Order: sequence, then structure tokens, then C-alpha cells
Amino acid sequence: MVTCAAAAVRWPGCDESFWLDELHSAWTVWGSFGNVSQRAAIGNQTPIWFWTLWGFKGIAGDSESGLRLISVLTTSTACGLITLLLARKYSLAAALAAGGVLAFESNAIFFGTELRPYGTVVLLATLAVVGSARVMWIATAVAVSMQPTAVIVLLPWCIGRSWLIRNQSFRPGNQAQQVQGVDNPSAKVPWVIAIVAVLAILIIVMTYVWPSLIARDRWASFATAGGWNSIASLWPWTWLLILPSCVLIFAHKDSSPNINKASVYLSILLIILSVGGLWFLSNMDWIHLWHRRYLISLLPVFACLVSMAVESSSPPVRWPVAVLWLLGLTSAQGNLESLVTAPSAITRRGEDWRSAIEFVSTETYYPIAMEAGLIESDAMMSKGGLTELESAYLTCVARGPYELPVERVYPHRQPGDTRKFVWITRNRIGEQLKSRASQIHQFGSVKVVLGERSTVRLKNDDKLKVSHPPD
Repeated sequence: MVTCAAAAVRWPGCDESFWLDELHSAWTVWGSFGNVSQRAAIGNQTPIWFWTLWGFKGIAGDSESGLRLISVLTTSTACGLITLLLARKYSLAAALAAGGVLAFESNAIFFGTELRPYGTVVLLATLAVVGSARVMWIATAVAVSMQPTAVIVLLPWCIGRSWLIRNQSFRPGNQAQQVQGVDNPSAKVPWVIAIVAVLAILIIVMTYVWPSLIARDRWASFATAGGWNSIASLWPWTWLLILPSCVLIFAHKDSSPNINKASVYLSILLIILSVGGLWFLSNMDWIHLWHRRYLISLLPVFACLVSMAVESSSPPVRWPVAVLWLLGLTSAQGNLESLVTAPSAITRRGEDWRSAIEFVSTETYYPIAMEAGLIESDAMMSKGGLTELESAYLTCVARGPYELPVERVYPHRQPGDTRKFVWITRNRIGEQLKSRASQIHQFGSVKVVLGERSTVRLKNDDKLKVSHPPD
């Protein structure tokens, strides 16, 4: 039931145009299997999730809805999984509260419809949070291999929970041992698996994360923390952390015999340290990874906190508490009405590359300069000549599902003379360029700028022979 409800609120928004990051994902799997690894790497991604997507594309198709289905299925499965596992120990109301958080929280919905690895990471993080110690380490290693920034949340979680198990925080005879994954009183840390997982994680981090940290200035435009308000706006803290923490810390022990306080404190500490630590490092200009997508693995932890808070209430009021909690969460995020009337509004991205490229393709304008706004574009364009792969990457929005003839498209920053270009961009258009353009067409945040000579329609048999971008 929870899985179906989660899928129902995600599916309506899946036919929207892909946005920039999703178009990189689509381009990565648009060619042969042998091209996937290098195309993923140039976009600062590991290849494992994209290999999976390449195979999934052959089953689900290459439409927006077909490709996004992989994220819908993984996050919806996570909702059902956390409900099923917690229902073995808690009341059904408490278990459904956890599933409801993953199903209806707006960030879970947004990333659950995005053609990026985050939906799969949510599923793996759920396994790490509510699975056994062995499953925890394996799921964490796989999650980091698909999205290395998952290490920010999941590695500290694994270390902390392993320490609790080793120190017998989950005591024999205490039924709370099943809370958040410890599946029996004699649970042991699988040290061989843990050591192998840590080594694999370190290799992945050094291979993929460390080079990004060295080139961290590229991420400064969108992943830099601001003041304290940037923390306040990151998550709906009242409903996911503050209220659950107050309820659980001050709840009478007899009212919640199934709740293990050590697990509660570990969850709260993990949330505070991962968010606070990342904010501090970003403010110190040491790393630029301040974005909720890099903390998406916290969602199952939030869900478990809410579930334990509901469980700590007296049995007669658990169902009303669970319902009111989900209503409060969705209302605080302004999504209560949208969930009922227009779920697609929650996932709207506003980059209509599909219509922009269709417009240019239909009108057959020549030539076409592309400035998609990729964070690597300045570094690549500044160094001189582009390799074939770099050129393809910088124009990937027109090389996948929304295709333009390769010979007509060039990676180019803002042109000096719009008479010689059609310019497609999602960046801000300067006032000087606005005054010299004959037409500017807007497709959400994507703009098509036309110069005087660009507005002339060419006949089908006309040929434009250009071997390099015009000056």
C-alpha cells in the first residue's frame, strides 16, 4: 500500500522535460555500453549506477517517464521496505509513519523522480539503516560506489552502529535490538565485510571525490553554504528532528519499551554532525558540497525517528498521532494540496530543454551555439582546443533524447556577435546581448537567443559547411 501510494505521487511528474543534470545521465547511456564509463566520469560520476541505467533503458524505454521510472521504483520500494521491517517490531501505525515520511516528504518525491543516482541511494540507505549489520555495510559500500557523497552520512552511521553493537548497547532480552536493523540479540559486527567495505569506500572517495575537492571552485556557484538560514531551509526540521527528538528524549521508559535510547541518540547525533559538519566545511571554503542531494541518505534516519516517536505514544492514540504527523509535515512543506490535486507540481524543474531544442530543430536555424551551464565548461573552454569527448559533453543536452545534428551544434560561451549564432543557454543573458538580439524565446529557464541572420529559414537542400565555431 505504501509503495503504491509513493509511486502514485511520483509518476505524474515523470513526463516533464529533463533538466541539465538528467540530460547528462541520458546522454551517458545513449550510446554503446562501452561509452558509459567515460561519459559518466567526465560528469564527475562513477559508472556503476549508469551501467545499471543502461540496462534499464533497454527494458523501460528511452522516454522521460521510462528512464525516470528507475528512481520511482527504487524510492517507492524503500517506502515499502522500511514499513515492512519496522512493522516487525513496532506497531503498524509507527511503521506506516516511517513509510509515509519517505513517500510524501517533498525532497523524497523530488529526487524520487530524477534521472540521477539519488533515488537508488535512498533505497540503499534504507537498507543500511533498517537492515542487519552485514546488510548495512554492503549497502553502504554499494551506495558510495554509485554516489560517493553518500559517504558523508552512511560511513559515520556504520561506524556508530557497529560501535553500539560491539559495546552491547543492544542488550539480550531487550526487544529493541531489532530497532534500525539489529536483527537479533547476539548480532555481531561482520568485521571482514566491514573492513572490505571501508577499503572499497576509501578507494572510491580517493578516486572520485578527492579530485572534485581539488577543483572545488567549480561547485562554488551552487553548493556553497550561506548563513544559519541555509541550515534552517535544508529540511523541515520541526517535523523531522525537533519534535521527534523531544518526544523520544523525554518519553517515559515504560511508555516505549521497544525503543532503544542508544539508537535514538545515534540518529540525532548523526544528523547534527553530518549537517553541521558539512555546513562548517563549506563556510570555511574547504569543500563545496552544501546541497541536500548530498545528504539524501538522511531521509531513512528521519523516517525512523518519526516512527519511534509515534511508537512512544500510548497505543490508543498512535494512529491519530501518525496521521497528524504526516499532515503536519506535508503542510509545513506546502505540499498537502498538491499531493491531492497536482503531484507533478512538487517535482517541477522548470528547464524545458525539450521545447527549446524542438523549436530550434523545427525552425532549422544555423549554426547553433550551446551554453548549457555545466560547471566544468569554463575550465574546458579556457584551456584551448576541446577533445571530442569534451565537446560532446558540453553539448550533451542536444546529443541524447533531444537531438540536434552534431555538425550544427558547438559549445560556446556567450557570443559576441549574435548575427552569426543561435545561442541556447540557461544562464543569464547580458544587457548588451539583449540589445543586439533580434529575438529571445524563453522555455522555462532555458533561453534561445536569435541574431539577425539566424532568423532566416534555410531550405532542406541548403548546406552549411562549417568546420569550426564561427568567430
